Amino acid sequence: MKKSFFFLACCGSVSLLAITEESAARRIDSFLLLKDPHAALLEAREALQEFPNSTLLRKKYLCALSENGEEIEAWKTFASLYEGGKEREGRFLLETLAWGSLQKGRAAQPLFVKLYAMMGACFTRDAKAIPVLLEGLRSSNAMIRSVSLQLSATMGDKPLRKEILRILEKEKNWHVRLTAIQAAGQMHLEEAKPLLQKAIANNKITTEEKALAIITLATLYEKVEPAEMNMLLTSKRAGLRQLACELVGHLQLSQYTLGIVNLLQDHSPDVRMMALGTLGFLPQVMVQGKPIYQHEAVQKSLEDSNPSVSITAAWLLLRGNDRKAEEVFQNFLDKGQLEEKRMASAALATCGSAGLKLMREWLQKSEDVYVRVNLAMGLIGQRSSIDESCLVIQKALQNGGLWMWDEGTHPLFRSLAPSSIKHIDQVPNYPLVVDQMVRLDLLSVLSMLRYPKAIEAVQEFLKKGQWSVIGSAAGVLLEEGEELEIEVVKSLLQHQDEEVRVEAALLLALRARDPAGAEELILAYPRANRHTKIRILEAIGKSGHPQAIPFLVDVLGEPFQVLRIVAASALIQCLYQ
Repeated sequence: MKKSFFFLACCGSVSLLAITEESAARRIDSFLLLKDPHAALLEAREALQEFPNSTLLRKKYLCALSENGEEIEAWKTFASLYEGGKEREGRFLLETLAWGSLQKGRAAQPLFVKLYAMMGACFTRDAKAIPVLLEGLRSSNAMIRSVSLQLSATMGDKPLRKEILRILEKEKNWHVRLTAIQAAGQMHLEEAKPLLQKAIANNKITTEEKALAIITLATLYEKVEPAEMNMLLTSKRAGLRQLACELVGHLQLSQYTLGIVNLLQDHSPDVRMMALGTLGFLPQVMVQGKPIYQHEAVQKSLEDSNPSVSITAAWLLLRGNDRKAEEVFQNFLDKGQLEEKRMASAALATCGSAGLKLMREWLQKSEDVYVRVNLAMGLIGQRSSIDESCLVIQKALQNGGLWMWDEGTHPLFRSLAPSSIKHIDQVPNYPLVVDQMVRLDLLSVLSMLRYPKAIEAVQEFLKKGQWSVIGSAAGVLLEEGEELEIEVVKSLLQHQDEEVRVEAALLLALRARDPAGAEELILAYPRANRHTKIRILEAIGKSGHPQAIPFLVDVLGEPFQVLRIVAASALIQCLYQ
């Protein structure tokens, strides 16, 4: 075997005819340090021929195998080293074994294997994940770039921030651009301000992209100079005028109230709507000698031809106990189109005590389940008609169909609506994933209020067996809602139906990071299909249950690469929980 002079200099003048275990181990370490894993593996094999019973060299051999991606042989070596469970918890070798599986997955050809390896690396929260994410951000595949952005936003390291700026500037794919804007907001990437302003001023970008850029940009400001604010308020670009409204509301800049009132005459309905929303979030001040609720421009907005503007004006004025606003709400709830009824109910639900009378009335009168749930949520928020409202939500949860929170129709009012979400490559079963998260939000409300039938509602939800479709990939792309009352779910771990027990354990681990159901998941694993096995492994990793480590090590010896990758990520999470 050839030995370089550089290598000999690193290792010292060691006679190849009289090597010791220690000197051989140092040579293997040197090749690993020089990022030459192939040479390290050759050295390890040669050394083991000399010292076949050396525990030290077998450990070095395991490291070299892992670095070369020979994960099955590495697992067999680990099993022989710790046969019978002795020293089973050796952290360094366990981590080395796990990273061997993740690194091999990173180099795999199948797309879904690459994605699982990338997500698995990120979930470890280890610095070793940064090169993996950088590689994903530079991928030629839009799906990998998008998922990498979501994952990078949870890390926040400087190399990742720099790469996200590059994507914001040069990305051509619409979905990836949206994800990059979200990531910039999550990471509070102040360097992105000029790029986001440029996007807002671009009339060619989509409404959704512009709205997201405005919200994200507003969160990046801690203060704004008067000259800049005046420029935004009077800009010829509607997007920049919307940004001015968002900044005034976000930073509570009451001194610009008159400028916002002037935007109620704007030719863009989006600007008028946002101006009204901004006035609703500012402290009540006098404008031209009048309270804001009595201002002529605000009153006139009730008659705006655009329903979104009119409903926003009614929302603003009803909170000031203006009875004309009640008439507007009555009109939309009675005669409006379905979308208008739902928007009006969502707006009314946020009017506080001023809207209680109307909410109670239309909770009884409306025949639309989405309107009723919106109003029920508003009443619960005011701690009024709680039993009746909980009953409305419970009955609604028994309905079929897919749901979503509609936040696109109106930026201020989140409304329950039938799902119009399309499938995306990044998350399998995406419309169903969103539906399940919405239903969990509603179940959380029932459980936190100690509604007597909350356990029954949760049990019915788990019996459908759909929670197992939601794994860690969805967790990356979706914000968590209210935490479901843990004790309600824990009680179902004793249910006679195994499917309910497994679904409850998955829910506890994935949603609440609670390890209470980990043993149930381990017992169910051998009988589960491959898809559910992946979810079980992800859930165990999320729960960080240290007693699951021997089970996860065993899974590393399975023949399916994706299972090994997910188990490897879970193992590292359990090691450092």
